[in-house]
Amino acid sequence: MKSHSVINRCYFYLIILGITGAAIFLAVKNLFFFDEDIFVAGNNNFMQDVWQRSFIVKLTFIANSFISGKNAAGYHYTNLVLHLANALLALFVFKELLKSVANYLNQFQLTVIPFIFLMVFLITPIHSEPLCYLLARCSTVVTLFCLISILLFLKAAQKNKLLIFLSLLSFLLALFSYEISWMLPFIILSIVIFTAYVKGESVKKNSWIVTPYFFIFAAWFVIKIIIVNKMEVSDYKDDNLFSISFTTLVKNTAILFLRNFIPPFKSTVVFVTGSIGFIIFLLSALIILFKKQRKIFYFLMLLLVNTAFGFAAAVVFGIDSHDSESERYIYFSSVFALMLLSVLLVMLIKNKLLLLIVIGALCSFYAYSLFKTINYYKAAGNFSKNYLQTIDKKLKTGDALLFVNMRSQFNGALMFRAKSRMAGNTNDKVSIIQEYLSYLYAKNNTCFTLSAKELTSVPQHLILYEKPVDSIAVYFPEVKFNKQNFEISVEENNKYSFKQNNTAVIALKDSAVYIFR
Repeated sequence: MKSHSVINRCYFYLIILGITGAAIFLAVKNLFFFDEDIFVAGNNNFMQDVWQRSFIVKLTFIANSFISGKNAAGYHYTNLVLHLANALLALFVFKELLKSVANYLNQFQLTVIPFIFLMVFLITPIHSEPLCYLLARCSTVVTLFCLISILLFLKAAQKNKLLIFLSLLSFLLALFSYEISWMLPFIILSIVIFTAYVKGESVKKNSWIVTPYFFIFAAWFVIKIIIVNKMEVSDYKDDNLFSISFTTLVKNTAILFLRNFIPPFKSTVVFVTGSIGFIIFLLSALIILFKKQRKIFYFLMLLLVNTAFGFAAAVVFGIDSHDSESERYIYFSSVFALMLLSVLLVMLIKNKLLLLIVIGALCSFYAYSLFKTINYYKAAGNFSKNYLQTIDKKLKTGDALLFVNMRSQFNGALMFRAKSRMAGNTNDKVSIIQEYLSYLYAKNNTCFTLSAKELTSVPQHLILYEKPVDSIAVYFPEVKFNKQNFEISVEENNKYSFKQNNTAVIALKDSAVYIFR
């Protein structure tokens, strides 16, 4: 029978989960984001074969489509449920890991550390993309299966064969979800090594249990990546992935690590300053604990190493320090990073009142940053909807469209891709705008995007102007219009033929939409 203290802690966990979940629910319930809807709703070519990239994730989209149709709300609710489930699973994993160092922590520390972790994990701003952007669901799904695999492994205690089998099965599902899962065998191996160290047992004697994880990954990699995909790992230019410079790898690693703790800032100076401050804090804390509590120090090193393993598969891609784009790369690694942060704060701040103030300030800052970013996604979605509806009112079915000065994102919230990426495949001949218009208004326009720029502010209202096409250079000097050959160019090697009779050029400047015919 559970003690009253354990039951009370469970109630507090549920209260934190419920309040945070309700707040995020209210924030994301009205999100409508064209870039994601065209990917996951009403797409007959969405599923190709079982070996395709992110197969399990696409199955969740099919389930959403069956239940919600083209209503974006249901998809976003699923993202939120996955996030809450991951918070609970991460909490259970953390409490299992803490058992290995329970003898070196007092009762207050053992009680408060999981609470801090749960609160910080739920509201950290680095989870804004997985919460708001449907295609970032790959990060929450892979984290779900990775955490289940780790939890079952820890519960098995190297003895329960059924739990080990289920852990391996969950790892296999993670492999079919996202590439971030590739490093899970190393994470489990590091846990085994640390556990053996704490117990004073032989590492060789215990490490054999990790062999099946490496075997499953090797078999999956040979079949999926080498044989089926011919080494095409992602939608990016895979032939260039291995030619990345060492300097870039170091830079990517540093930023990926720091972004687990620090939200994006538009100012590089602010981000670098915050990063330097955090690194000084981290190194100082580790030195202090190395001198005073060696076992806790090694536990923190375990969490530090696993943070790096968590994003290692994405090092070649990197992450932006200025906005929320690509935060899906660090969702899984943030599990261990925030465990690390929670332990550090409790171990260093002995005064309970001061600890409460610091945690309150941290949670307030994180919550403010998270909901500010969610508002960017709202603004981006509303703008893209307004933009398309404004254009649609003035265009006839069958018009060929050229989009100039096209906006791709607003503070990390993606609005329009330059090229089509339906079903995860890039088609350089079709603009995503063409698919939007076809999807939303059943129009089969021929569309090309000539340039892509970031939207710095979202206009509340759009004013529409219709102008003759030969006057385009007056309003947009960067556009070159050749009257004789009916050819339009914006950048070098970016030229398109212009049909005299039924082509319209659409351009955006501030709050004005120009249609040149």
